[in-house]
Amino acid sequence: MSRIRAASGSSGGSNSGVTSLNGLTGAIDIVAGTSNVLITESGNEIIVSVTGTGTGNVTGIPPTTIDAIAIWATTDGTEIQNSETLVQASGAIEAQAYITRRDITGLVTVNPDETWIAPNIELSLGGAIIISDNASIIIV
Repeated sequence: MSRIRAASGSSGGSNSGVTSLNGLTGAIDIVAGTSNVLITESGNEIIVSVTGTGTGNVTGIPPTTIDAIAIWATTDGTEIQNSETLVQASGAIEAQAYITRRDITGLVTVNPDETWIAPNIELSLGGAIIISDNASIIIV
């Protein structure tokens, strides 16, 4: 485990001038915590290096499509699969179809230069739709 002690007021050492760190004062230990973290000193700098390949266990089902939104393939949360929904570099979403809640119970805001396409909506008590300038709503 890497450890550096920065003791305020001590003589010698590259960190002898440290008097506080994020509100801490006095003798301050900077500790790595795990074996893949290395803390070293170089002149007046503290260098933190982290290595590792990750420990996630999510896998995918080929084939995949570039820019496609991944969806869960199983209920155990470890496997994803391709979808037919694409996200363009501009942020636009391409989908074959959509399903939406038709009962508006909260606040929906359609921002300027946006269009909301909604099938046969119903506004419930407490629901509201704000349509900004230069925005539109299309009910189909």
